[in-house]
Amino acid sequence: MFRRVCLGASIVLTAGHASATWSILIVDTRTGEIGLASATCLTNTDLLQLTPVMLGGVGGATAQSFGDTTGQNRTFIRDRLLEGVAPADILPLLDAFDSGHQTRQYGLIDVNGGVATFSGTGAGAWAGGVTGKIGDYVYAVQGNVLTGSPVVMEAEHAIITTSGDLPDKLMASMQAARAMGGDGRCSCVSNNPTGCGSPPPAPFKSADIGYMIIARAGDFNASNGVYGIGGEPVAITVSDFDHDGKPDVIATRFDGVIHLFQNTTAAGSPFTTLAPAGTLNGPAQPIGLALHDVDGDGLDDLLAGAGLLGAVRVFVGLPGGGFAFSQDAPTGITGTGVDIKVGLGGVLMLTNTTLGVLDPAHGWSLDASLAVGPGAVRVAPDPGDDARAFVATSAGQVHQVRRDKGTLTIEQTLSIGWNLIAISAGDVNADGRTDLLVVADTNRSAALLIDDGQGGFTRQDFALEVPGRAAMMADFDGDGFVDPAVISHGFATLFIIRNHDNTTYTLEDPRYVTRSTRHAVAVDMNGDGLPEVVSGGFNSRAVVIADNFDGRFAEDLGAAGGNYFMHFNVPNARRTDPDPVDQLQDRFDLWRADLIGRPDAIESHAVLNVLAVPIGSTRTVTMTITLLDWTGARVTNNGVSITVAHEPDSAGVSEIGAVVAVGDGVYCVTLAAGDTAGRDRFRITADDGVRPVVLMPSPTLRTVDAIGDFDGDGVVSFFDVQAFLQAFSAHLPIADLNSDGKFDIADVQIFLDILSQ
Repeated sequence: MFRRVCLGASIVLTAGHASATWSILIVDTRTGEIGLASATCLTNTDLLQLTPVMLGGVGGATAQSFGDTTGQNRTFIRDRLLEGVAPADILPLLDAFDSGHQTRQYGLIDVNGGVATFSGTGAGAWAGGVTGKIGDYVYAVQGNVLTGSPVVMEAEHAIITTSGDLPDKLMASMQAARAMGGDGRCSCVSNNPTGCGSPPPAPFKSADIGYMIIARAGDFNASNGVYGIGGEPVAITVSDFDHDGKPDVIATRFDGVIHLFQNTTAAGSPFTTLAPAGTLNGPAQPIGLALHDVDGDGLDDLLAGAGLLGAVRVFVGLPGGGFAFSQDAPTGITGTGVDIKVGLGGVLMLTNTTLGVLDPAHGWSLDASLAVGPGAVRVAPDPGDDARAFVATSAGQVHQVRRDKGTLTIEQTLSIGWNLIAISAGDVNADGRTDLLVVADTNRSAALLIDDGQGGFTRQDFALEVPGRAAMMADFDGDGFVDPAVISHGFATLFIIRNHDNTTYTLEDPRYVTRSTRHAVAVDMNGDGLPEVVSGGFNSRAVVIADNFDGRFAEDLGAAGGNYFMHFNVPNARRTDPDPVDQLQDRFDLWRADLIGRPDAIESHAVLNVLAVPIGSTRTVTMTITLLDWTGARVTNNGVSITVAHEPDSAGVSEIGAVVAVGDGVYCVTLAAGDTAGRDRFRITADDGVRPVVLMPSPTLRTVDAIGDFDGDGVVSFFDVQAFLQAFSAHLPIADLNSDGKFDIADVQIFLDILSQ
């Protein structure tokens, strides 16, 4: 066992500023299972939205003390973990990234055994943390404004001494911290948390709120990326300004500063990542951003409209990437600007009273204009007819505008009956005609208007939980049907109106993206064919990426928005409510009882009778799967279905036979060698009809040129032993024969077994 202690005392913080008073992180390096738990003395708050980072199969973190309320620090940690940066190396990067670093406290961990803890000098006394390793388990425990060091020390002791699996250790560690008083603001007094001793005199309450989550293979992993710009984004667009084939993000603040973000998403990653790529001096009080090839060089040029400037600020796209200021082009349009788009054969500038069409190819001349106010709020060009656009007004009207050369006319006006704030246009039902989605400003409603082909529209209204702010259309679930969607302002909730068959539309349960957004766009950021939602948050002062995970979005705000194997949360409590650790224990006990007799991903196992076969060998390999529940008892339920497939990172060179039930919870699968060398990992899923589980770790089979031919020279000899030992000493992945991320005696035994065949 190894152990590191980082202890310290510091100034006491006020109760309203600190969060996640203590946290516990545990990883099983053999299986990749990750557990996070935390509690604090704050009422009417959801700690799960504020402190954890959970990346199943990768790592996790907690960000506490002066909490990461914007989410920017947790996104920074998430992105570094995705890049493979070790936890200890993330801490100095956080110091450079965050000017408030010394007010923070962190625990970080990854599935490779990396671990770190940090307590800034501004974390409230008592503050400190420890890291350690016991067997396959690596852990970090830390806390601030605690009753004393025994909270952390006893929590660590429980991890070390508690028998059982990772859930047992995590629950016992939380109880040990609670027994020592936990957060001294609850168990003692808010302005002197250490004043009552550790533990303080009973009875006491150790915290108000808390959570426990455990991620295993097969869980739904999700989080929203938050990238700061120092102010509320009032307009957002996307453009591949670095010309690498991926959409990049452009966002402007109210003061006019435009931030550029390069899309740095790794190939195949479901998590979109961004990197700052500079700023531009845009106009103050911007109303929108648009893209148009002004100079005809084939590159996007950036257009920034402003409410009071009376001009469009033009930035030309550069062949080497980015933009450069070109000019402020006067619009000659009266009124206060509210929107800018590309349509009607030019650049549309909408004021609260007038719609104008500007011609950038001829000195930004005003080609046409039309009175559409007062109260015009948004314009939506018709994507199917470049001579038509729709203008929404705060008076509840939608003007259908037609351009005929230099003349604009209103073809018809639709009366919606609500004060409108947003509009989107597109062919929702694939009939070749343009439909509309309009959003009310105050009455929590949206209306889908389907073109009936006879000059009118059929209407379907949808009641929203909160007032909407922006409208979109995209195929969010990849089923080939366009889904209208609304994002709200206050809690920035995403409402998707599911298009089932181009005739039936239903409002789905809301998804939570960020808080207080003005604008949102739907675009595929990570190349998986499904659109993400790119928005901006007032509270986070940032661009927010809501990733689309196979048609699903994060189930909660923050960096742990997935659906995990264990998922307990005690949020928004009152001071008079029971201790959250006791509530977590009650849920834990019920959950454990419910899992008896059901397959457990860790206790169940799959064993291969050999670990390597030659290319093209007629010899088959038998995989024996034994299903056990968490107590170690056989799972004999005949209703369990077993599937075996190649993992995504598998070479896919072996052939997988049918799953055969032997009886008494045992199943067999025959594997055959392929025609090329490679290493295959197998994903084994056991589905009892309640929740599928994926066995951990995945078994591995090597298909080799010859058994024992480690150096690939076609001959089994002493040189293969030498090659293996050299690779083993250098910790090269090829020598990790059981793919557990470690280089130990197990790999040597596997090699000797292969060599003897």
